Amino acid sequence: MRKPLIFLAIAISLAACSPKQTQQTAEQTKNNNTNVTGQKAVNEAPTQASTQPAAPFVLKETIRQVGVEGFTDLSLSNATTNVHLYEKNGVIYTLFSASDKFYVSAAKDNKWIYKDKVLDDGSAKRERNPIPGGFFYFDKNVLNIKQIDQDQSIKEISLGSPNLGQPWGLGIKDDLLTSEGYAFVVRDEKVFKLYLLKDMSNPITIPNLNKMNASEFRFVNFANNTIITMSNDKFNLFDLKTGEPQYDQAGQPIRYPFLKGDIIGMSEKGQWVYIEREDDKVKLGYLNDQFKPTNLTTIDNIPPSISLYELYKITKNELTIHGSYEFKGKPSAYTVKIQMN
Repeated sequence: MRKPLIFLAIAISLAACSPKQTQQTAEQTKNNNTNVTGQKAVNEAPTQASTQPAAPFVLKETIRQVGVEGFTDLSLSNATTNVHLYEKNGVIYTLFSASDKFYVSAAKDNKWIYKDKVLDDGSAKRERNPIPGGFFYFDKNVLNIKQIDQDQSIKEISLGSPNLGQPWGLGIKDDLLTSEGYAFVVRDEKVFKLYLLKDMSNPITIPNLNKMNASEFRFVNFANNTIITMSNDKFNLFDLKTGEPQYDQAGQPIRYPFLKGDIIGMSEKGQWVYIEREDDKVKLGYLNDQFKPTNLTTIDNIPPSISLYELYKITKNELTIHGSYEFKGKPSAYTVKIQMN
């Protein structure tokens, strides 16, 4: 509908010009069309696109097989379902068990540094509970953690004999996601001790007011001292320093409705990031003030979620997902990078 008006405006403008001006203008227009047509088209496209809001989440990269080969050279039947991945300083550690032994493979810059390094030979006949970067076990009443370091050295750390309560499983959270990476939480009677797996030397003490179990921890954000827990299909927010829940105006603990997916971090803008995982797709969104996901974005055609554990990492405006599955019949690790807007 605008074209006739544009042509009319041009005709009036040309009619008002002198013959000499008209000739110069026509020649100049001809030169512009001849030399800048491609550039003009390129410059106009962003102007038109800028009027449309950017998608909240955009797929940037998918590495379907880290290192262009499997993460192990062993013959394993269930390696893809009993795998824990851990990232530290750009190194992706893939931990798995087979034939009573516990192994680790490591990759960096999409190349395997080593494969099938034995982290535990199984001779102690102890129950090993995997955590990102290693496993924990009990020696009588003493709780120990065994980890692989970046220089391939193996270290063991004793956490003493914490009073975990009964059943003891409620007193431990072994793969807690935090704004500073993954953590290990244990209850010790009147306090919780939170150990960041990247540095186990300085645990953070959280008051235990008997209002939550360690196993209920879902996420810790150190920027605003918030603990997110889930119990009885409800989310609760606690203060990291006091151990007290958030209260409503009636003085009751605020409880948010059940979420189908998981909370995996906070954006640079201070929004909680929410994910739902299903087969070869993810749904991503931000949570509003009522802890409800808004504007879910579906990203298709990524590696299927077969492993029990996926590793999530948010850095600035990028979400990275690490996981494991079978690629062309080989136990493999994958990496997916998603732009967050």
